[in-house]
Amino acid sequence: MNPDAINVIGAVIIAALGTWQAIATVRVKATEGRTEDLENRVEDLEARVKAVEAERDKFRSLFRSAVRYIRTWMNWGMLNAPGVPQPPLPPELVDEV
Repeated sequence: MNPDAINVIGAVIIAALGTWQAIATVRVKATEGRTEDLENRVEDLEARVKAVEAERDKFRSLFRSAVRYIRTWMNWGMLNAPGVPQPPLPPELVDEV
């Protein structure tokens, strides 16, 4: 093989490796962009989950207070003697009724 042919083969190999490296770099950058988008979406979803959990806990507390009051009220209704006032509404339920 003459030296010019060896130089041409070497140039082709170098060009192929350069192209491969460029393609790999583009893929990595695209993946990084998608990763950042996914991280932002995950952070948003975590914030929304925390808000929903806080609201759930609030409603759970209100529900328990309401159930306690209904039980007291039903007990009062079953044992109601004339002149006995209705049980007072719990303070956490005053705004809800």
